[in-house]
Amino acid sequence: MAHSDLEAPFKITGLARPRVHEAVADQIRQAIFSGLLSPGHKLPPEREMAERFQTSRVALREALRALEKEGMITIKARIRWRCVCGRFR
Repeated sequence: MAHSDLEAPFKITGLARPRVHEAVADQIRQAIFSGLLSPGHKLPPEREMAERFQTSRVALREALRALEKEGMITIKARIRWRCVCGRFR
């Protein structure tokens, strides 16, 4: 096969797919904005949340860290994640 035969006659673009941790973060964010999670609310343990979201704990932690960076949740003394979302209402 010649090199020119390998060149595609069309442009290939990546597919826009949300990453798992982004989808998990979006669901938690929605729960905060809808009032299902209120300031000070303790989130369930990581293992339980991962089972509920049907994802890995790694993806869940990535989502929680993203929300922590946004200031929507926080963790105290590595015990449990808490919602700190009062200022968004």
